Amino acid sequence: MLDPDISTAQARALLAVPDLDDGPAGPLGWSRRQFLQAIGMGAFSGMAIGTLGEQFFGDLPDAWAAPPIGANDGILVLIVLYGGNDGLNTVIPYSDPAYQASRSNIAIPVESSLPLDGTLALHPELGYVKSLYDAGDVAIVQGVGYPNPDLSHFSSMAIWMNGQFGSSAPTTGWLGRWLDGLPPAASLAGASIDTSVPLHMLGAARRAVAVTPGDLFGTVGTAEDARMFAGIRAMAAASGGRGQWHDAFAATMARQLDVATEVAPAFTGTFPPRGLERDLTVAARLINANIGLRVLDIGRGGFDHHDNEPSKHQDLLRDLNIGIQNFYATLAPEFADRVTMLTVSEFGRTPGSNASLGTDHGTAAPLFVIGQQVKGGLYGAQPSLTALDQNKRMFSTVDFRAVYGTIIDGWLGGGGSTVVNGPFENLGFFEAGPG
Repeated sequence: MLDPDISTAQARALLAVPDLDDGPAGPLGWSRRQFLQAIGMGAFSGMAIGTLGEQFFGDLPDAWAAPPIGANDGILVLIVLYGGNDGLNTVIPYSDPAYQASRSNIAIPVESSLPLDGTLALHPELGYVKSLYDAGDVAIVQGVGYPNPDLSHFSSMAIWMNGQFGSSAPTTGWLGRWLDGLPPAASLAGASIDTSVPLHMLGAARRAVAVTPGDLFGTVGTAEDARMFAGIRAMAAASGGRGQWHDAFAATMARQLDVATEVAPAFTGTFPPRGLERDLTVAARLINANIGLRVLDIGRGGFDHHDNEPSKHQDLLRDLNIGIQNFYATLAPEFADRVTMLTVSEFGRTPGSNASLGTDHGTAAPLFVIGQQVKGGLYGAQPSLTALDQNKRMFSTVDFRAVYGTIIDGWLGGGGSTVVNGPFENLGFFEAGPG
């Protein structure tokens, strides 16, 4: 029986599968994962793969020849804030006396918050997001949740990842089912910037590719690495006649070193070392390559703040803010009106804080929809901080599947009711389609 107090990390691990990467070999013997990793880390200078020429890639197998996205195809970047983001300290109802009264030891001071209007403000670390909101490019959907909320990380993650109305066991995810409906040529349509593929990126027939940011093996230049690479090359040179599998392995390792050496000069500029700051930079580079990616998934843990929330939450929201800023700084201008970003979290936090400067698992919370074609503003209703349920938690005002359906119908080309398995309220937060 599953422990109801399972941790965020354990829940994430149980709701993901390893990327087997068992497709055909791609350019110069690389796997799809290595290929995408090289692009994300800055190889090929972010150029569209179609411009690289036969001299580098040769004849691409069909699985690598995914067509560029169309001029009116939308791209979704999903940012999952694992652990339960505190929505009340992200989008702050600063004018509500119950906000200060219920969490006086962790409430964000009015004078340091970033006002949106006379009632709501953003956390002070969300300055770039605030500038996008002021430009009309951010929709804030308030009070998002679902009926009869489950406060287990595992169960609530599974519900959000599955994204369907109904009570059937979740075996596929909402974006995975959308990927299932794409034509066969769209073989590189989904990627998760992670070591495994989460449930929401798994379909019945298709799934995303996992891309792990990091140094491409063979490009690190320390003295220790040089000795290791020299040893591998020596093994390959002397491998003849030691057996089919030994020789094939040695030759493959040597070939990867040769490719990495050739590609290494293209790893230009500084690169963020970790977190959303890094992963969103990778996502932008993958989009710039224009290899057919339509949905990218990025996750950030650490939002389960039962103690010392002010400092922990501040650091995480700073990472989110800088990550979004880096994304747009890296994104090629021709894709600016074809990308929408969506933030989600498996639940919010309680209105009341505890003596350890923390909060417990909650229910409703706001999320962000960001993009040039987004109709900025406030959607849904801010839940009451005084009319609470019997466990002193807020009632949600928007079902999260309405957000998913609106994204699919308004941005990804349609089929929202099929993906979420039922009718939904279209929230109308797009002012135009992609492109």
